[in-house]
Amino acid sequence: MDRNGQPFEKYNAMTPSRLRLGVATVLFLGWIGYLAFLVVRTREPVILSRPQLLHSDLVVLVEATEMDNAPAPTVVIKEIAWAAPGIAPPDVGSQLRLSALPDVGRAQGWKGKGEYLIPLQLSKNKDSLDITALPWSPGFSPRLQVEILGLGIVKATPETEKRTTQTVKRIIQTVKRITQNTPFTEEDLRKAGPKQSFVVKRNLDHVPAIDMQSELEAAGAKTHNRPGEYRIYAATPDAREQLETIKSR
Repeated sequence: MDRNGQPFEKYNAMTPSRLRLGVATVLFLGWIGYLAFLVVRTREPVILSRPQLLHSDLVVLVEATEMDNAPAPTVVIKEIAWAAPGIAPPDVGSQLRLSALPDVGRAQGWKGKGEYLIPLQLSKNKDSLDITALPWSPGFSPRLQVEILGLGIVKATPETEKRTTQTVKRIIQTVKRITQNTPFTEEDLRKAGPKQSFVVKRNLDHVPAIDMQSELEAAGAKTHNRPGEYRIYAATPDAREQLETIKSR
């Protein structure tokens, strides 16, 4: 019995005030959950570069892996997200080697192995694909890439062969020390010239690029730098929406 002499089973525990409190609690928890969702989604937002996409011949969804604490150069194509008219895209399920990919760091979109949207561009000879470099645009200067143009030896003769061999080995050792990687062989390096340069490193700020050139030239290489910033994008729903918006205009 309660204090009014009524049986407890007739007592209604769900009063209007308690009902309002319950509804308010559910709404509050829902709001907190939504805020948590926004934090997770926007903590590292993926923002596509419109100029890069507009200079691309196609965009692919790939599965990328890691090798030596950097993106592995070979990816598996999972989907052709977009292709320009007249472009024959590679087959879904095939492997594609992207020479620029190992130089892509966290600042350029690498978040570890997983799925990525990668803008691609055909080579000048139309016989290969690689990541599209970011072009110049108002208020934006892309990072640089350093290339080897030659060995600094005017003409290879029997007399200069020994010096050429020493120079090649010295350059290879310098490249390995600077980049912890050797993207080309000694035989490749002997072929270097204005029409066939070899990229040492991409996505470099100005000062590191100049320092790298100085070290390579001290080893006997002829070098130059040019714009060479390459980005990739984690394949989030928001990134896909951005791609659709950019390419539909």
